[in-house]
Amino acid sequence: MFGGFFVSNNTIPDSLKWLRYISWFNFGFENFMINQWRNVDKITGCGETTSKHCLQSGQEVLNFYQLDEDNFKRNFWLLAGLCMIYRLMAYIFLLRKAR
Repeated sequence: MFGGFFVSNNTIPDSLKWLRYISWFNFGFENFMINQWRNVDKITGCGETTSKHCLQSGQEVLNFYQLDEDNFKRNFWLLAGLCMIYRLMAYIFLLRKAR
């Protein structure tokens, strides 16, 4: 829920915003979107509609979801760190349970 693809990060209550930083879906979703849309100059298929949901370029898509291209490397390292932390926590709990 806090990964950014179901609910916009701006609509989450302030008391729950910290949860997105412990979810790897948040960082993975942002990197996926940046990877898919950063080099797209023109999106076709909207025709002559002037709907606010008819985005014309990849940069508009990133702006619509409020994603920053500069976060790509940071997100990669945070994903790697979260993976190691969660594996270490699982190992510690497994050791405690085995005793």
